Amino acid sequence: MSEGLIGELEDIDRQAFDLAVTVAQHPALRSRLGDTAELLKKRLLEIADELKHADPATYEQRSDQISAATRDLDFVKVDRDPTSLRLALYIEAQKLKSQKVQHKYDRAFPLPDNVQNFTKTLKSDMINFQTTLSLEELAGFYRRAFTEWGLSERKLFADHFASEFINLIFEGLPDARIVVVGIIDLGYSSDQDLRNVNLHTEEDSWR
Repeated sequence: MSEGLIGELEDIDRQAFDLAVTVAQHPALRSRLGDTAELLKKRLLEIADELKHADPATYEQRSDQISAATRDLDFVKVDRDPTSLRLALYIEAQKLKSQKVQHKYDRAFPLPDNVQNFTKTLKSDMINFQTTLSLEELAGFYRRAFTEWGLSERKLFADHFASEFINLIFEGLPDARIVVVGIIDLGYSSDQDLRNVNLHTEEDSWR
């Protein structure tokens, strides 16, 4: 039981951070993503309560993660709520990065031909960019590209936000990390017909 709860907690934690990053970069999306954040927070609190009663020791170990995810989701919903430390650090890294001229794109990840506003964090492999490609085109591109890398897609949460947001997870890297691809359609909240793409690797906590 605990393993299932932890797996779901990890997924909500990942989605909470991706949504918070998106809202930090594009505040106009807050009104559209608020309902999603509220649903995720409700389930997060349910998981925390179940875990607290089923496995108190594990709940204690995960308390910081639960708090961080809760703060991220609160930040998505209301701009006056404090951000988590991890999001605050990410925002600062993005500010520093924006002050530098990006002469070439980081090729650690495959990129489509159409890329705008490319940024990379200072101390991680996370990249972010915008493109005029559609959600479907981007999902197809990364499914093909990472298949060529020999990775496989974890289908459980694919297309969970198919109308405005897609979260893709690919596994099979030699170091057992996973690749997370978050794509959101900015056309729903601005006059720019662009999609925002965020990629990074992280430890596979499901193993």
